[in-house]
Amino acid sequence: MLMEKALYWYVKSEDTGNYVIDDNPIIKHEISRYRNRIKIERSAEEKCFNKNTIYLKSFCIPKDEWTDYYFNVSIKRPKDLPEIYTHYHADERTFHNSFYPWKTFYGRGLERLFFGNITIFYGNNASGKSTLLNIIAQKLGLQRLSLFNTSYFFDDFCKLNGGYELNDDFNSPKAIQRGKVIVSDDVFNNILAIRQRNFEKDQQISELEQEFFHRKNLPKSMSQSKFIKNTLGRKEEEMSNGEAAFQYFLEQITERSLVLLDEPENSLSAEWQMILSRELYNMTTKGDCQFIIATHSPFILALPQALIYNLDDDPIGVAEWYQLENMQAYYKLFSTHRIQFEK
Repeated sequence: MLMEKALYWYVKSEDTGNYVIDDNPIIKHEISRYRNRIKIERSAEEKCFNKNTIYLKSFCIPKDEWTDYYFNVSIKRPKDLPEIYTHYHADERTFHNSFYPWKTFYGRGLERLFFGNITIFYGNNASGKSTLLNIIAQKLGLQRLSLFNTSYFFDDFCKLNGGYELNDDFNSPKAIQRGKVIVSDDVFNNILAIRQRNFEKDQQISELEQEFFHRKNLPKSMSQSKFIKNTLGRKEEEMSNGEAAFQYFLEQITERSLVLLDEPENSLSAEWQMILSRELYNMTTKGDCQFIIATHSPFILALPQALIYNLDDDPIGVAEWYQLENMQAYYKLFSTHRIQFEK
């Protein structure tokens, strides 16, 4: 009854502009939830520049009352709770000291995420940026290479989250199948793997030099360097970390797919971050990709038409890039030293 009353007062307050409508704290809480959700949904619509390439439209996070029910057998089952929802076994508390990610978004007003062509999760460390990416990736079954933070209760959270909504066309399931999540560990591991392969080739060169002089069936035109190159192959080009990271993104991101990126700016200088941000935008407009990105990078945050969730806000909401705390700090820094920049 309180839910219905809250919705009634919310609609009425939107019509009249009078937001002081009820002293009941539960009613006020429900109105705040409705208002935040409407704002996020409207922002997602406004930021959209190609509806056909928004493969993932929305994603649910368990409501606070669902979480309460999951952990407390004495609570009455909420009416809107999905049928598959159940309690966890009380004796499991003995063996586990963390219920991650159940409490990560509890009480923070986030129940449904809406997505644009480019969606960004912004927030300080431990705000839940990577957690959201991992939950989405796990629920959708996206491809991934590296391990991620999880717990005994992670699968339950993903299973009982309330679901997600795809675009109503045949391209969306295919985009999800092609989709993947790329994290910093993937980039670093790729850089290290290239170095390791080149190191192993260097180790084999001295052995092949000796073998060349003992081989009697080689053509006379075969030189030592040619013999080594034919046997080992060429060494992989050793690039800077920034170049290697950028190249890795180009190789891994597939057109017409949903791609999740976790702090792609790691290993990238400011210049490479600018190059990557331009390429991400091109992949969205020309490659029909949909991106969900967790980042602190000012260059990625400033991407045109990006829908930004500020996970530092309470409740969690959407914001423009220039309103974010980090961006305001950059602005103050550059404003303070404006004269030096303009010399």
